[in-house]
Formats: sequence, structure tokens, C-alpha cells
Amino acid sequence: MDAPGEALRAAAGDNDSNCAPPSLSINQLAALHPRERLLVRPERWTDRQLSLLPCRFHSHGEGGRAKGMPTEYRSPELSDLESGRLAIRLDEADNLEDRIKLIDDLLRLVSELGDIRPWYLSSAQLYFNQHPCATFGPYGYEDREIITAAPHRKKISFALFDSAEPSRKRFQHLRPKDWLWRSGAEAERMSILGKRLAPSDRYRDPYLAAVIIAMAQKERRKAPQQASPGSGGGFTVRLLFVDRESPSLFQYVAHVQGAFLDMFDHPARQPPPSASGNPGLDIHCWEIPTDPGPTFAHRLAWALRTDCCGEVHDDVVEGEEEENAAGEMSDAQAGGE
Repeated sequence: MDAPGEALRAAAGDNDSNCAPPSLSINQLAALHPRERLLVRPERWTDRQLSLLPCRFHSHGEGGRAKGMPTEYRSPELSDLESGRLAIRLDEADNLEDRIKLIDDLLRLVSELGDIRPWYLSSAQLYFNQHPCATFGPYGYEDREIITAAPHRKKISFALFDSAEPSRKRFQHLRPKDWLWRSGAEAERMSILGKRLAPSDRYRDPYLAAVIIAMAQKERRKAPQQASPGSGGGFTVRLLFVDRESPSLFQYVAHVQGAFLDMFDHPARQPPPSASGNPGLDIHCWEIPTDPGPTFAHRLAWALRTDCCGEVHDDVVEGEEEENAAGEMSDAQAGGE
């Protein structure tokens, strides 16, 4: 009797080379690549997990200085006193708490942004086979929600993520409970394994991909009408990467398709066929430089409004479009009378 991996390889080999690769379930991928150890915790994810799922990172440079940015976002809006205070805080914000408070204060300085709704002690969970297998937060991960000001009311949800969190989680996962009493040789082996799992590019860390998937799963659970498997559409999630070793912020934006989330909820179920085979996940990254300081708040606000293509769409908040239309109709009737 043939092994499951051999049968899958034979089926994959029968396909025409001009056709798209077949869509395989996660269990089929694990059987086809048994040495890759696909079914492991996010702390052990490497580039191999990203290539098998697949997840792809796309870097786009400085998102806050795009050509489509209106002139009012480029001009200094802060006074000399505010700009000086901001420069001092940027230099002194060397820990996550100070940087998160600074980001909140910057967003409040932008008049075009409305309410900022922090979610303290927030977290996101990565689900596999409809059961949680990893938790991100409450430390090093914080949710935020913004409602932009009129006339274009738009709800923007994003999460703040500490750059030191992936390495800290890997260390906690790899160390044994009695690691303080282990021999030097065992500690050295743990250090070698940690370096082997560390990504070559910290801005393309596979751990970040797991966080983004968990954020999309969280958005899906909040939308019961799209919870059924095989449903269309998807969820756009944003992650602000707060790097302690860089003066810039990094925003990750991904539109996670429902078929991709189905792979994690139902790992034995083969995804529906599509033109590109496996739906995959594309994660787009933009750098948000803090210099020059007077316009940093506006660059940050503009970056949060961009989509995966770097474009801004002023969508009306759900439920308000009908209210605005009803208000315009009543005004027209009153004017006719």
C-alpha cells in the first residue's frame, strides 16, 4: 500500500505543467512534506511554513510618502513647541509602553481622525481545527480602533505589536521548566536551536504571519454571517510593528481570504479550486518614518487609511450610509415644503 505522501506526489505529478498547482489541505501538505514539520507552534515557524501555506511578504518602502498623499498631509501642522516636544519623546521612547502612548497621542493630534478606542489587555488567538493553539498578547500586543471624522466616516482597526515579542516567545517556548539548573551543554543546544529558528530578516518574521492570521480569525469570529466554511470575501487586517531598534514604524496590511482561513478551521478539507491554486496570503509592508517630526502624525494617519495597494478608499461606516441618505431625503422634503 502506498504511503499518503507518495499518492499525493503521484497525483501532483499527473497535472499538466501549464495548469495551476492543486489546492491541498493542511493535512495533505503535512503528509506530502513530512520532514518540514508543518504542524508546529508559531514559535517554531520558519520560511518553510511560509512557502508551504503559502505566505508572501511584500515590502513597499515608505508608505507615508506616497505620490498620492495630499498636500495637506505633507505640510507641517504642529507648532514649534509641539514639534520640539515630539522630537524629545521620539528620542526617549525606547520601550514599548512609551511608544504606544506616543502613537496614541500622535493620532489624537490629527484633526481628521475621530475617536480612538483602545482595548486594554487585548489578545488574539491562532485557531487550528477550530481550537486555539497559540495566544498573542496581552503583553506586546494591543488592539486599537479608530473612527475617522466626517464627512467620510470610516472604521479602522489595527493592532500594535512589539518587535521584541517574537524572540521573547521563542525563548519561553524553547526553554525547559528547570532551565536554570541545566548544564552548560544543554543551554548551548537551546541557544543553537533558537538561532536556527530566528529569521534572517526580522521584518519578514514567520511569527508575524501567524499573528496576522490570528487577527483575521478574530475578525471572522466577530462576523457570524461569514463564519460558514467556503464563504467568499475576506478580512483586511493591519499590524503596526513597533521596532525598538528603528526610529520608523512598520505597517503590515493583509487581505486574508475566507478560503485561506478555512484551511486552518478545517485542516482535512481540501480548499475549493481557484485560478491560482492555493489561495495563499500576501502581506504588504510599508515603512512609516518618524522624520521629519512635525508631519509624522499625518503620515501615520494617512498610512492607516491605505489598503493593500497603498490606495485610500473613504468608505462610510456601516449603518451610517443609510442614516445620511435618510437625513438628506428629509432635508429635501422640508425644503420642498
